[in-house]
Amino acid sequence: MVNRLLTMGCSFSCNAHPEVLQEKLKDIEVDNWSRHSCGNEHIMRSVIFACYKHYKKYKTYDNLYVIVQWSGLHRVEKLVTKKETIEFNDYLKNAEVTPIANWSVWDALPKSKRKRESGWLFGTGWFHLPIWKKWFQTVETDEFAFIRTMESILTLQHFFKSKNIEHKMILMENIFNDYSVDYFKGATIAEPDSQDSGVLWNHLSGKIIEEREWAAWTEEYDDTISKNTPLFKDKFPNATHLWDMIDWSKWWLYENDLVENGGIAEWTLFEGSKPWSTEDDVQHPSMENRKLFTEQILLEDIEKWK
Repeated sequence: MVNRLLTMGCSFSCNAHPEVLQEKLKDIEVDNWSRHSCGNEHIMRSVIFACYKHYKKYKTYDNLYVIVQWSGLHRVEKLVTKKETIEFNDYLKNAEVTPIANWSVWDALPKSKRKRESGWLFGTGWFHLPIWKKWFQTVETDEFAFIRTMESILTLQHFFKSKNIEHKMILMENIFNDYSVDYFKGATIAEPDSQDSGVLWNHLSGKIIEEREWAAWTEEYDDTISKNTPLFKDKFPNATHLWDMIDWSKWWLYENDLVENGGIAEWTLFEGSKPWSTEDDVQHPSMENRKLFTEQILLEDIEKWK
């Protein structure tokens, strides 16, 4: 039976560590479900669905290892249906509406099963739509966004434990601490203003290593970026009990003298070489660093598992 690696995340997992792992691990089949701009609830649902499809085929989870890369807090999707959502056809034509599976997976189904009568309307990239303008003006809060992510993490944690599925969880960036940095002019920000809109890499990605080190130690940062800053679980009491139930033994988080609870972004900035991409855009690690991250952080645990 073939060993399989399931990966899911946002664009930080697209054309990144899954492809590098497939190249290096010839005896493992990599199934990458990652998609650009997806939120954490969509990541949670997609992983469960992908695991379900795996079990339907293999009748076991013993040959499955899962890497979950969590995304930004305010990336959100809402379910819309052809029957109940007046704007459904307009969303389908002019926005991004996806089923649990990527459209490529959906389109591989027989035509009789390809009825696009419901799907998840993506927020990121489509915040100009009236539905999302109203959502962020009247419903969305930092606390609600943090609680949704905590619940998504716990849902997968309990699911993995119930099925005895080997896994590792990582982050795109720190989404656990209450900190902020100013991003440099010209950076594009997909999320509305919030605690995770002044993302670290947008502030530092345009600077060479010497400039980054200098900038980090200015009085503005008080000798820190996210290190020893307040945690959202303490700021938002409604989420504290969720945080306390997380099993951190299955996590990889980056830490140094300036940052804590870091993800791919922080590791790339402080450990990488020429950190940010010239291949696609400035907001993603370079191909060189996607390879280095895979080799130095992910590969060893997968080798032990297989």
